[in-house]
Amino acid sequence: MRAIIKRSRDKEEAFKWFIRELVRRRPKSTLILFGSRARGEATPLSDYDLLAITDGPLNVEKPPFVQLFVIDVRDLELEVRRFNTVLVDAITEGIVLHDGLGIYEEVKEKVEEEIKARKVRKDWRGWVPEFAAD
Repeated sequence: MRAIIKRSRDKEEAFKWFIRELVRRRPKSTLILFGSRARGEATPLSDYDLLAITDGPLNVEKPPFVQLFVIDVRDLELEVRRFNTVLVDAITEGIVLHDGLGIYEEVKEKVEEEIKARKVRKDWRGWVPEFAAD
């Protein structure tokens, strides 16, 4: 059990280093932690789901326990309209770690509008029509 706790702490420290490095190399980025870690449902073995919205390449090696999803800021509006569920999940349940682009609130508003227009909600199955039975 101690080994799992130590490994979990090591992962957390490595993740913090990774975020600092991303911000250093790409200050004009928006980084959002989402998934089980953002919802407070993570176990010591859980990975880190991270959305990076950038204005260019990241050029940094990620730790193996990080699921990194990158969206170019120029494609953001299209990804909202396409209902990219990684983006939608990150915006609706995520924790903003860095908003160097200053776009989070605007993107959140657009995602909420798209959810409303599509008449969907999220449940244990994913994004489903509002009228779908539980």
